[in-house]
Amino acid sequence: MIVQIPVVSQKFSVMAIGGFFRSIRRKDFGFCVSIDGQTRAAIIFPEKGGHRLLVGGLPTDVASYPDALVRVASEFGSPEEIGFGAVIRASDGNSYIQVSDGFSGGFRTFDLQTGLQTDLPNDVSPILYAHWKVGVLVDSKFEEIFSWVAP
Repeated sequence: MIVQIPVVSQKFSVMAIGGFFRSIRRKDFGFCVSIDGQTRAAIIFPEKGGHRLLVGGLPTDVASYPDALVRVASEFGSPEEIGFGAVIRASDGNSYIQVSDGFSGGFRTFDLQTGLQTDLPNDVSPILYAHWKVGVLVDSKFEEIFSWVAP
């Protein structure tokens, strides 16, 4: 018998950088990212309130979705129209997310595929998607796990 369960319970400290997760004890979702390529950090999207970046990650177990996909709504905007937490499509064809960094008062940019902190290409204006979803494919159908609308 084949059992298909799209989630793996694991410690955040061993989760793949670039992965998507849900906290087992709370209803927070997020991305596992890295500022330096080794140390994990978590971009948390809580059930209520704005997103936050936790450098050092989470000390708890998480439900990891190793085959998760990010999909965007069809409407997009410019950096002047949409705030942090939007999915960004840049001129290099990659997708990014910029999140506020509460410690410095600035922001950090992460490549959504690799989970690594990077700089956003600035040769052409990026396209920002305020509304995006994360899900998994079940029988070739996108099943939504999480949805976010950036401010």
